[in-house]
Amino acid sequence: EHPGLTTLSNIMKTIALSTAHSFADQGAVYDKDTRENIITMALVDKTADVLRKHSIEVLEVPDDIGLRQTIKWINDRTKLNSIDLAIELHCNECSDPRAHVVYCWYYHNSSYTKRHAQAIVDGIHAETGLYKRGVKDEYTNRWGRLGFVHDTTPLAALIECGFITNPQDRKLLMSESGRYDIGKGIARGCLTYLGEKWRPELLEPSRPPEKDNTVKRLENEIALLKRTVDGLQRKNEQILSEAERECQDKLKNFRDKVINLVKNA
Repeated sequence: EHPGLTTLSNIMKTIALSTAHSFADQGAVYDKDTRENIITMALVDKTADVLRKHSIEVLEVPDDIGLRQTIKWINDRTKLNSIDLAIELHCNECSDPRAHVVYCWYYHNSSYTKRHAQAIVDGIHAETGLYKRGVKDEYTNRWGRLGFVHDTTPLAALIECGFITNPQDRKLLMSESGRYDIGKGIARGCLTYLGEKWRPELLEPSRPPEKDNTVKRLENEIALLKRTVDGLQRKNEQILSEAERECQDKLKNFRDKVINLVKNA
């Protein structure tokens, strides 16, 4: 079983959501408007919205960090927030446009994470009708293991939310209502696993209206630019902080040298 498995508490549950690719890493690409990173960022937002309406605390991993940093980010916060579940969202691609499935990876030989993964797949299928392949043990992956699934402290699942190269899947992934339904499915699966009641009546008023392609494309670009700017600001703050510490260290060393010179004069 998963080494981080604990009994779920009765207090507010917490779920960490992560996109598979950052603004600097597009992931799978069909065309300039159909990119995995943009799609999964939107899916994280939709999923988080649904979960919060069900009184689930959601932690969204920053979009400007890589896999190792993502795992560390989640594990560091698990110590403070007792994160119950961690989920990473992907979209797939294939040279054969007929490929169209949703499936989920789970921790090797763990019945608990397998049940969690199956609940998510079932939830997405129930809300969208996407064809489901089921769940897969991470050790059947071509890399032998999956870092996000294997190295995170809380129970983790990696979801493939359809194929951007399949016309039907792509239509769902590129529409506001389709993304919202996928987000509902992911949230529904998590709530089922956590033993929380699924309450669709909380959501209907907030279903987003459809927008024309031009508006959607502009909104996607604006969202990507905002995330990029936020990421650059965080990096600049980190660089400035490191530079300030370096200056302080140099100043301290210089002051110590002056004091020693005065003492030895």
